[in-house]
Amino acid sequence: MSLIRLFKEKKTPAEVKAIRDVRAAYYKYISDSTTLVLVGVKANTITPETGSEISKLLMDDKKWLQRNPTPDIEDIGSKYETLLSNIKDLIDNDKPKLVFKNTLKIYKAIFESQARQNLITGIQHEKLKELLKKEEEWYTKNTKTATELDYLTQIQDLNSKILDTGLNPDSIEKDAKINLEKEKEAKEKKKKVDENEVSLKKGAYVVGNTAYSVFMRFLYYFLLGLSATYAANLAIGRPPMYRLLYFLYGMRPYFVPFVLIYVIYTRIRNGPIPIYAILPVSTEPALTRLGRYLWYPFFWIPDQQSMNAYVKYQDSLTKMVA
Repeated sequence: MSLIRLFKEKKTPAEVKAIRDVRAAYYKYISDSTTLVLVGVKANTITPETGSEISKLLMDDKKWLQRNPTPDIEDIGSKYETLLSNIKDLIDNDKPKLVFKNTLKIYKAIFESQARQNLITGIQHEKLKELLKKEEEWYTKNTKTATELDYLTQIQDLNSKILDTGLNPDSIEKDAKINLEKEKEAKEKKKKVDENEVSLKKGAYVVGNTAYSVFMRFLYYFLLGLSATYAANLAIGRPPMYRLLYFLYGMRPYFVPFVLIYVIYTRIRNGPIPIYAILPVSTEPALTRLGRYLWYPFFWIPDQQSMNAYVKYQDSLTKMVA
């Protein structure tokens, strides 16, 4: 079994905790974002159609987290970047939709107000309602495919058809200003409430920053373990006490760069470096199943290469005495 495979199968407590922290942060981001989407739809800052698409993306990632209780940090980072990119695209594409829908709402309110004040006839009102109905049908049919230019063209055509009914442009503008003032006041009130809410951008930053911090911490501990393991296995010809000493020195951060550089040099010069165990100190196998599991990182099986290393070490001791 290779060292890389061993590290993938058995995670240290620090690695497990790091994965749990990132997973919890991502889960919280999904929950907060779901709430914000609902608030945005109610406040008319996100169209219901886009809100539904964002909610589906969030729900898919939530299900993925539930199916994967211990995912790799790289997988979480990849899912997060994809989710953030998709949400940004949906929100950017939602802006012209929102303008179009709000335009129809404003016109509907204006026409009803003018009908109540007898500024337009009943026939005109029915024609205007029919126009708005057709525009709503067009929106429902083209909401997923229409571009910003399509919405702008549709609004211009709608304005022309409204004027064709004989409606006074000045009265439309006056009532539109009144409605805009009311909407402005409503948005100001909502803004005060939203100041206490967590934004999508802030939540994304927190998750990204946490994922990066945890990944760097995981990489740091991985390099420490890798350095210590190689140091111990390079001393396979020496007594177990020496291997333990090499393992401890290889784990010290100050020695890690030198150990890894030496490992690369030895690999290039002499070929592959055999990895017998994480810390090869015993050739005696455990007798129980639990014992074999616990003793696995320390148990190793001698081979010809390790025997050659032992003979070479003994020869060096003889030469030193001589």
